[in-house]
Amino acid sequence: MYFTCPLPPPAPPPLPPLSPCGYRVVSGGGGWGFFLDEDGTKLPIGFSRGFNLAILHPQTRAVVEYRSYDTYGNGAYGVKVNGASVGACSADGCASDMAAYVTGTLATGHAGHTVLIAIHDEGSRNSETVFSALGPVLGARSTLLPWMHRYALIATVGGALPLAEPMGTAGYATAVA
Repeated sequence: MYFTCPLPPPAPPPLPPLSPCGYRVVSGGGGWGFFLDEDGTKLPIGFSRGFNLAILHPQTRAVVEYRSYDTYGNGAYGVKVNGASVGACSADGCASDMAAYVTGTLATGHAGHTVLIAIHDEGSRNSETVFSALGPVLGARSTLLPWMHRYALIATVGGALPLAEPMGTAGYATAVA
């Protein structure tokens, strides 16, 4: 009796190399996450649906804080800070909660820090609210995230322009800076 074994799935496409600054952010698709250092170490941060952001110390590059905002959901999934749920969001699916954090605590308490942002799964609902906050604080140029698009951002708090800000239609978007 002979058996035919199924072929293994194809390997995911290789990620681009790290930049001279040492950051890579991958939104959606296989291999998503925040990466830094010369060896491509993935930061040990769990992603949740919606916008995920990590705040890095400007000199040590240590993670100061990471947050997840389920901007796609109904607000019941809420916000996670350093992996722990901190409660439900407002009715717009956490978009106004994220915008308030960005224009408040992030803008005033973390000037000069590096911020890495990536969408996991889906985050388009009320994205214009999020981008209206990201523009003035992080220099983001995007204004709207279409449904199921990928978005990644590498920026400095208080910077006029982001270091990198790609948006992709499917699979994953990678920002390198």
